[in-house]
Amino acid sequence: MSSVSVPFYVNFFEFDNHVDINKKTDYQNCINDDQDSTIICQNCETSITANQYKINRDRRHKHTFNNPLGEHYTIGCFSYAQNTLSIGKPTEEWTWFTGYTWTICVCANCDSHLGWYFDKSQEQSFFGFILDQLKS
Repeated sequence: MSSVSVPFYVNFFEFDNHVDINKKTDYQNCINDDQDSTIICQNCETSITANQYKINRDRRHKHTFNNPLGEHYTIGCFSYAQNTLSIGKPTEEWTWFTGYTWTICVCANCDSHLGWYFDKSQEQSFFGFILDQLKS
């Protein structure tokens, strides 16, 4: 099983700032795609989200980005997640979605880096999960 390296700017965060970020937001943008299918952590198989919570951001569910170190990530956007923790203070630095702050999102069970939590307002927040870190 491969591990995902955490971007270098994580080192600037205070790691004692773990926040439970089990939230539901923005249901009008949900994609109707096999709604009963649970999506789990690739590493420990803890339930994280479901297909019914897939959403579009910038007109797409799936996005591919590089971080400042050149690491490549393909993420999917979701309106709801459970069993996740947010690490660090929200920042706009190097954000992939204009106007959004982000924090790193990890599995609450095994601490695997699952992706990021993006927040603009309570109604517009979402999860950007690394698709290789999840399985259906």
